[in-house]
Amino acid sequence: MGAVFDFYQTLGWGLSALVIGTFLLAGTVKGVIGLGLPTVAMGLLGL
Repeated sequence: MGAVFDFYQTLGWGLSALVIGTFLLAGTVKGVIGLGLPTVAMGLLGL
């Protein structure tokens, strides 16, 4: 479990916030529109 925390600490706050924000946005789109979460998340992360 400590290795997971070490990994996220090396990513930095900016990248971690970007990934979390992407999945929050993708989850919102899934809930409102009904598109698949992986489809939207991979599209946003690929930008």
